[in-house]
Amino acid sequence: MVIIFSNEKARSQLLNEGHVYTIRKNRRKQFIKMPEDKQRMGYGVIDWATDHRGGKKICDVIVHEYGPYGEEPGPYDTNTLQDYVFHSGFSSLEEWIGAIHGYSPNLTHGWMYSVSKHRKRST
Repeated sequence: MVIIFSNEKARSQLLNEGHVYTIRKNRRKQFIKMPEDKQRMGYGVIDWATDHRGGKKICDVIVHEYGPYGEEPGPYDTNTLQDYVFHSGFSSLEEWIGAIHGYSPNLTHGWMYSVSKHRKRST
């Protein structure tokens, strides 16, 4: 299941820095179906990213559903994301929330994912 980064700042953060935090309106199906013990151990899902629906792959990624250790992963209140702005691609929480509202107007709670570029091992 592809993850789309249509926002240029978030996409650039991923491609240039190798890691980005992203907020999504809905929980990813891979994590809903994942056994609870694997969720609690922080298992990630190998996937790929693109810049628009139906777009070509821009890189392989590992997606982790983010949540404080020992706590449920979300959904997060978007006003409490200050500690994650540094790796969001945005210069402030207000700018990040503005971008979130551009895709999901009036969203106050969302699922946070830690997305990292992934290099497949050669066999």
